[in-house]
Amino acid sequence: MTDVAKKAGVSQRTVSNVVRNYQYVAPHTRERVLKTIAEVGYRPNKAARQLRSGRTKLIALAVPDITWPYFSMLAQAIQVEANRVGLTLIVRETRGSASVERQVLEDFHTGSVDGLIISPIELSGQELRELDLGIPVVLLGERIHDAGLLHLSIDNVSAARKMMEYLIDRGARSFWIVGDSDTMATRSAGKLRKQGFIEAASLNGFCEDAWIQLPASPWTLENGYATVSAQLGKGRPPDAIICMNDLLALGALRACQESGFMVPQDTMISGWDDIPFAAFCTPPITTISADLATISRKAVGGLKILFDEPDSKLSDVTVGYKLLSRESTGTLFSRD
Repeated sequence: MTDVAKKAGVSQRTVSNVVRNYQYVAPHTRERVLKTIAEVGYRPNKAARQLRSGRTKLIALAVPDITWPYFSMLAQAIQVEANRVGLTLIVRETRGSASVERQVLEDFHTGSVDGLIISPIELSGQELRELDLGIPVVLLGERIHDAGLLHLSIDNVSAARKMMEYLIDRGARSFWIVGDSDTMATRSAGKLRKQGFIEAASLNGFCEDAWIQLPASPWTLENGYATVSAQLGKGRPPDAIICMNDLLALGALRACQESGFMVPQDTMISGWDDIPFAAFCTPPITTISADLATISRKAVGGLKILFDEPDSKLSDVTVGYKLLSRESTGTLFSRD
């Protein structure tokens, strides 16, 4: 900028006004400065601008595993929203480890980003507060509530109740619940979903012998397949196989097909998350779909509010969901 100003015979301020397209610059001065910029090859220094403004226009998203379709979908939705409002998104993977989660948070303590959106698996709300990052933080997922931070999640208990009641309405009277609810990685969502499934079954008059839980962690295709295959080796499937997520459901579907059981004629299968594969397998899987568009809009919007008003009181926000009925539960039937 100094070189351009000297060669054009103007002040650095004038060069800055031209670069910023400030309207009150004389046309002949603007033309001379633009010509000099082209000759010198000047490009505005974005880093310097950020230092002067105190903003990087970067935000970070920290998720446990970017290879899980749900987190990939979430990252894409947040990236779209960030770009829409002029921000750039950095994505970090924590592997669901407390040490990595802590390291990621400490990395961003330097002010390299303006704000952070995180889906924590092992860190507690107290640990997050004690780290005192100095930047706005938004929490996603079911683990941490009442942390004094903006927190976005769906009502897992309500959604699980709705799924169980739907399956009962379709004729199901016996159930396998596939997926751990007691490991560190699954304790939050798994516990809440199991609570909702069992509450709905109990309210509809079912005793505990109507369902069994088949532990599977992490919630992967392989574990869904192995868990359901092993159980099918002991006998027929139940009326409905309820899976904690769509990956488990896809694995369960493969296990049933290989064992000679038809879905939904012999057993119904449900999932959770509405990942793309679930809609295009055969048969497509009934699932719970969280409102990712609202999650991304409120997460990014919450950060922007906190940029300008750091003392704003933002807390727990419950986001909507839908039960998507597909062919994996498409047949009303009764078992002899």
